[in-house]
Amino acid sequence: THTVEAVDGSMSTVATGFHADGSVAAVQETDVSANGLSSSTRTDLDGDGVFETVTTQTTTLNSDGSRSALSEAHNTDGSLRSQSATTVSDDGLVTTVQTDADGDGTFEQEAIATTVLNANGSTTETVETRAENGEVLSRSETVVSDDGLTTITHLDQDADGAFDLISTSDMVLKDDGSTTTTTSLEDAGGQVRERQIVTISDDRRSVTTLTDIDGDGLTDQSVIRIIADDGTVTTTTQNLATDGSLHAQSRVETSDDGLETNRHDDRDGDGVFETTTTELTTLN
Repeated sequence: THTVEAVDGSMSTVATGFHADGSVAAVQETDVSANGLSSSTRTDLDGDGVFETVTTQTTTLNSDGSRSALSEAHNTDGSLRSQSATTVSDDGLVTTVQTDADGDGTFEQEAIATTVLNANGSTTETVETRAENGEVLSRSETVVSDDGLTTITHLDQDADGAFDLISTSDMVLKDDGSTTTTTSLEDAGGQVRERQIVTISDDRRSVTTLTDIDGDGLTDQSVIRIIADDGTVTTTTQNLATDGSLHAQSRVETSDDGLETNRHDDRDGDGVFETTTTELTTLN
C-alpha cells in the first residue's frame, strides 16, 4: 500500500495484492479530496490492468445543517451498476437511504430511520422500508435504555401493522468485570424462538456462547473461545442432544499470527477426537 498527499491536500492510495509468484493479483486505487467530502475508488479484481468497478462518493453539506451523500458504482464501460443516496438531518436523528440496486436510475427502496430522545434517557428508533410506489415493506422499532444495557426491538416483517417478532438483549455487568448478555427472540404470542447467552471475561480473553436454537429452554450448542498468553486462540464447539449429552464437538487452535490452524473433530460425541487437520500458511 502506497499513499501520496498532493499539494492541494488530497490523498491518493494504491493497494496492490500479489500472487505467490510475484505477479499482481489485484489493485485498488483510492483518491480522497482534501476536505474528505468526495472520494473515488477504482478496483481491478483480477490484476489484468483493467478496473472492473469505479465507485464514487460525494457528500454535500446543506445550508440547513443536514448532509447528503451520493454513492455510485460504475462498470468498466462507464455504465451505472448501482447507487445509493443518503440524507442525514442536522441533528443526526433522521436518516434517509434510497437504493438503486440494479443501476437503472430508479430508486427501488427507501429506508427512513427516525430516532426520538425520550425523557427517561432512553432512545427509540423507528425504521420504515418503502417500495418505489411508497408502500411500506417492513417496519421496526428499537428502544435502547439510558445506560445502553437493554435493547428491545419490535419487528413487523410483512408491514401488516402488527409486530411479528420481538428481540430483547440484556447485558449484566458483574462485580468481577465480566459481562453476560442474554438475547432472545420471541413471536407475537410470547413464544421464545431462540435464545443466546454470551459471557465475556474482564480481560476479554475468554468468551462463552450458549445457544438455544429452537427456544425449548435447553442449550443446543456451546462455543468457548480462549486466547492464551502466547496469543494462541482455542475455540471449542460442542453440539448437545436434548438430554444434555454430547452429540459432537470440535476444537480449533489458531496460532497468534494466524498462519497455523489445527482442527480436532469428535463426530460421534464419545469424547475422542477421531480426526486432526493441520493447515499451514507460508508467506513467501
